[in-house]
Amino acid sequence: MAEFDGWPDEASEALARVLDQHRIDRDDDGATRPVIALDFDNTCILGDVGETIHYVLCDRFSYALDDEDFWGVIAPEDGRERLRNSWRELRRQGVTDASQGEDAQAFANDLIAVYARRAARLGKEAAYQWAPRMHAGLSRTWLHRAALAHFEAEGSAPLRTEERIAPDGVRLVMQRGLRVRPAFRELIALFSENGFAVWVVSATNSWTVQAVAPHLGVSSRRIIGNACRVEGDRITDVREGPTTWRRGKVEAIQQAVGRPPVLAVGDTWTDLEMLESATDLAILVDRGDPELASIADERGWLRVPAGFFDLESPRLS
Repeated sequence: MAEFDGWPDEASEALARVLDQHRIDRDDDGATRPVIALDFDNTCILGDVGETIHYVLCDRFSYALDDEDFWGVIAPEDGRERLRNSWRELRRQGVTDASQGEDAQAFANDLIAVYARRAARLGKEAAYQWAPRMHAGLSRTWLHRAALAHFEAEGSAPLRTEERIAPDGVRLVMQRGLRVRPAFRELIALFSENGFAVWVVSATNSWTVQAVAPHLGVSSRRIIGNACRVEGDRITDVREGPTTWRRGKVEAIQQAVGRPPVLAVGDTWTDLEMLESATDLAILVDRGDPELASIADERGWLRVPAGFFDLESPRLS
């Protein structure tokens, strides 16, 4: 029986049973391949790459701030005109990033807070659905490169919590320092070697996860995330595919794969229905939500404390 390094004994044994029961000898993309579905942020990795890349794009003024499509996706209620006027003034002054003065940093923080304002007004699902539209006007190729460089830089950055306040008082809190969890890299390798189709299903935009998932050994072709239509190499503001949040993750798996996973792993309410859809084994990476932990126990899912994977805070390699 296979052993899964970096997992508690009970989880390692359960994973080995799934692998032994469903393993196949041939390695192709046929309909017979058993599927596993993994969340990405705070599951396969420590931290949230989607959140941190948003901070970086705002701080570097790297969104398509001179593109009409970009400003069209920001609602007036979320500060469109204030932000646009601030950008025009900063551009007039030749300011190119948030490090160049208090006004520049205030603008970046104000832009970061757009997502939080939308979530507060309309709810998380609406905010997740909208979030990839902020990339309107960017080159997909450029975003892939920027996301990969960001991920690798964060992998050697100190683990810390960063707090900011937007000009309207919105509090912004983010964990800095992304880390690959070796236990998940091991899991992905073992299942892949035994004929499983390993899919990552993330609420982060698909372009960012496609760029960084190969660090875990997952093919960029098996990434499902929130996305907009791409025309040529340009990301548009037109949504494409299900919103990969809650039930939308299950819908996205059905569309992309056509069958439920035998194994699903996630860490939060965003993953609830995906965990429920697993036919053999569901594992909750427990980040301390007592209500979600209670649901996991009631439904017979395995729970592994998130801290179990991060005892040594391994660096990206």
